Amino acid sequence: MPWPDAEWTFAPLGYRPGVEPGTLVPVYPAGLPLVMAGAQALGGREAIYLVVPLFGVLAVLATARLATHLASIDAGAIAALTLASSPTFLFSLMWPMSDVPASALWVLALVFAAGVGLPSACAAGLAVGLAVLTRPNLVLVSLAPAGYLLWRVVSRPSRRPEWTRLLVVGVLTTAGCLGVAAIHTRL
Repeated sequence: MPWPDAEWTFAPLGYRPGVEPGTLVPVYPAGLPLVMAGAQALGGREAIYLVVPLFGVLAVLATARLATHLASIDAGAIAALTLASSPTFLFSLMWPMSDVPASALWVLALVFAAGVGLPSACAAGLAVGLAVLTRPNLVLVSLAPAGYLLWRVVSRPSRRPEWTRLLVVGVLTTAGCLGVAAIHTRL
């Protein structure tokens, strides 16, 4: 086209002109598309439409578990019902966007960070890594589970497993950040 920056005119939402003329590259993070690709590989094309609603279920369950851990079973039930009945949350469940998956992964990271043992720390670090892959702009949220684990280390300095848990979460969080960098560099 004859006007300046014509490539931008034809770039759909979430894409921008690439370095090479005539190419478009995505600007959305790769986390949710990778999960959707995995769902499609496992369950066919229709399975991709279940990804966000299933993350919604996970978000409600993880919210209930976290509130139960922090307060009481009544608080867990109230937190889960509040989230599940939120109009914004319900509206977001209908769209293939990363809002609900990122929320579910961050709450899940906090649930596992509050757990005990190395498997729980691995799950927390994996959830943080996936959350960073899904929404890299929220990488500073990773300070919440890390801060909680650091508080546990400081409050129990003689307990070596707490240091190990913090290290595992840190390594897996770093892996998520490096994954984002590698994917974006490649694309």
